[in-house]
Amino acid sequence: MKRDLDALGVGELAAPPAKQIAAGPATEVLGIGLLGLGGAAGFSFGGRASSWAFALKMLVSAGEAATITAAVSEVQIQCGCEVLVSGQHEMYPGTQLQQVMIKGPSNSAVQEATRLVLAKVTDEKGRIMNDSRDMQDNMASVRFVLPNAAAKAVIGKAGGNIRQIRETFAIKLHVEETAIGKPPMQEQVISMFGERSGVTGSIQNICGKVDEECSGQSWFSEWALTSHAGTDGGLNGQLLFGKGKGKGKSKGPPPPPAKKAPAAKAPPAAKVEASVGKAAMLADI
Repeated sequence: MKRDLDALGVGELAAPPAKQIAAGPATEVLGIGLLGLGGAAGFSFGGRASSWAFALKMLVSAGEAATITAAVSEVQIQCGCEVLVSGQHEMYPGTQLQQVMIKGPSNSAVQEATRLVLAKVTDEKGRIMNDSRDMQDNMASVRFVLPNAAAKAVIGKAGGNIRQIRETFAIKLHVEETAIGKPPMQEQVISMFGERSGVTGSIQNICGKVDEECSGQSWFSEWALTSHAGTDGGLNGQLLFGKGKGKGKSKGPPPPPAKKAPAAKAPPAAKVEASVGKAAMLADI
């Protein structure tokens, strides 16, 4: 790669600082997330850092958020993870998508919870559409929000890791160039599209990069507890998912060849001769 993500100038974005909300019991924290407490400057999901060790954020449509909200208790029981959903009117900057944050005692637990959440959406809707408008069953469009360092690692040196993910799981994958927030907690969105099995299969690689690059950093717990949903994120009204933007953007399969119109068939010779003979007889008359 000729330039890495640090050279994009995203550090100059004037994103407002996120507010911190006093932590409370888990049930109260879930209530805050589901009711959509927030505001112009963002909000913290809250929680006790000592109760979890790993976290992952993702973006979902309003309908998918409702499905995930209904499955919160089941995910907590099966995976030991908390699932926190931003409010109905708390959209991630530059999008019409709500944010889901999953935090748990380990990388593997969060991976399991993420797969369960996506399975719940698929079971109810047949597909994971995100903000796509037309999609076949068993397909998935998923967007994760990662710290800048992890997003950079997903791309890998000279784009090696992102190519490996695409080839191994047969999915489209790219990283949005625009970063939200301020260093060291800047975050970027990675967008994936493909068969659900391929998308969910790639989660281990994605979480692995977050774990390697971020989980041991002093700022990671604050990043995980903070949401930019409900804020402008320094975008000044611009859309986050613009055409032609994104590092390692998937080009996708080539368009199918244009169909040629069937050539007109010439009438059989006998019919041509008969038509000519008939025309000659009419001319004699």
